[in-house]
Amino acid sequence: RQLRGMLFDIANEAFRQKRMKAARQALEAALAVGPRSDFALRRLALVKAMDEEPGTGLQEAREACRLNPGNPENARVLHQIQSSLSQHAPKDHRR
Repeated sequence: RQLRGMLFDIANEAFRQKRMKAARQALEAALAVGPRSDFALRRLALVKAMDEEPGTGLQEAREACRLNPGNPENARVLHQIQSSLSQHAPKDHRR
């Protein structure tokens, strides 16, 4: 449990410093050593979405919502990622 807390601290500090690769690594390690938490999955979804292609992190955001459907932050992040995906989807101009 202490290791997981330290990894969350590392991830949060890296996130604040916009070091997304380090934040992602710490969050993935925290998820590997402890039970899955909606907080870690939600933060990992955000990190992926900010650091990679639009829509990345969708799986983690959905899992966070599944684990804790009552948390509005989970729904907000899922909506943001889904919106970014639809905004970058290729448009069909055929009529």
